[in-house]
Amino acid sequence: MRRPLHGGVSLLALLGAAAPVGVAWGQCTPTSRSLSGTYGTVYGDGGSIAITNTGVITGIDNGNGIDLSACGATSINNAGNVSGPHNGVYGFVYSVDTLVNSGHISGTGAAANGFYNGFGSVTVLTNASTGVISGTQTGVQNYGGSFTTLTNSGSISGNGVGIQNKASTIDTLTNSGSIVATGVTGTALYNAYSTISTVTNTGTIAGGAFGVQNIDASIGILTNGGSISGTVTGISNAGPAPGTIGSLANSGTISGPTAIYSKAGMGPITNSGLISGNVHIQNQDVAISGGTGATFGTLANGLISIDNGNLLFAGGNQQLDDDISVNGGTGTVINQGVLRLVTSHAITGNMQETATGELALDFAGTGAGQFGRLAISAALTLVGGLAVDLTDGFTLSVGDDFDILDFASLTGDFDSFSLDGISCSSGASDIWTCANLGGGLYIAEVKTDNDLDLVVRAQGSGQGVPTPEPGSLGLLGGALAGLAALRRKRDRSG
Repeated sequence: MRRPLHGGVSLLALLGAAAPVGVAWGQCTPTSRSLSGTYGTVYGDGGSIAITNTGVITGIDNGNGIDLSACGATSINNAGNVSGPHNGVYGFVYSVDTLVNSGHISGTGAAANGFYNGFGSVTVLTNASTGVISGTQTGVQNYGGSFTTLTNSGSISGNGVGIQNKASTIDTLTNSGSIVATGVTGTALYNAYSTISTVTNTGTIAGGAFGVQNIDASIGILTNGGSISGTVTGISNAGPAPGTIGSLANSGTISGPTAIYSKAGMGPITNSGLISGNVHIQNQDVAISGGTGATFGTLANGLISIDNGNLLFAGGNQQLDDDISVNGGTGTVINQGVLRLVTSHAITGNMQETATGELALDFAGTGAGQFGRLAISAALTLVGGLAVDLTDGFTLSVGDDFDILDFASLTGDFDSFSLDGISCSSGASDIWTCANLGGGLYIAEVKTDNDLDLVVRAQGSGQGVPTPEPGSLGLLGGALAGLAALRRKRDRSG
């Protein structure tokens, strides 16, 4: 294969041999070379090379900084600057065992890529904390190729796409740095007609439009402990045919006007962080689990809309700061965990609370919006518990009335009640006596056909005085038995 020089450097030049214009490039037999000066395009023909660069490589001849179109690489270690009008580093068909970047790799022309892998295999790409891989179009493009491990602790960016995986595979993608698409229609992580087995993010994935787009593709496990955001959608699982996300675990933040959109194929969601924005999932039942211990996940700043399916809160702790619509009002929200509300929200559809479920309401006052409540448009079924926590210094007083549930119909009742984490006792139906309430007060559930209120009352008010505690009943029974025995004794002695 013959290439004119035009400022390029062949392996012969790297080894110190002359490479004048018009002379054939030498065969790129296995070798290694360190570069510290200023070079034009660096290529090789056949074989594989190892390059360590601390200098400046600027693509001139064919628009690529390092051109591996006819030569694989055992390793590329860049601590300098590699750039090209088309691609910073260009690989085609041949393999790259390891690429480590702590410098700057950039595609500088129109629609250029920082690193392009076409139909080749890359075993390890590591972008260190000081590393920058950028392109005017794409930071890293994997087209028809494969990555075993792609690890970013630095910055990967493009105007259109940060990382693009198209008709390709990535086994493991780990990001603790930033993956960014700066353009208004940009996508930070674009996976189309492809497979990514595992995505783990503790850094930033941010797109001008989309954080993550999964188009007719598969992401096995998506774990976010950092931030995923888009000015349109945080995570989109859509396309001509629905993609799949096997599972989504969020302990960080997923945000956008629509935080999550999926046509189908969304696996279980575990949220112990913040999902901010609309959640719109179609054509399936959806399961969301929450945090553990004292940790709550939060769903906020949008509408949760499930089309052609139901919504299951599958356990754990979840704070609901969204309204919910399930199947246009004919679906069901099922709560198996702790569902906390700090203000008023609505469910368009049915709701079932199971034996393991708990409705946890914060009370900061008696006014509208100061306490947690739910308005359910259809049927409500209750089996589990109710927990009330007083916040912002609020205390309960006689006559306080909280309309906590509205519904079209009600079946069942709460089987337990706690106030500020202390279990209360039920001395009679719908009456709760709480040791930490004091002042001779108790809490009554007051029900009508379409709502349930909690009302604070005083003993002796004539509005349903609570039955004495079981211990008190035992003492009272013993005293009555003693009096009866004494009366019988007196009758016999008389």
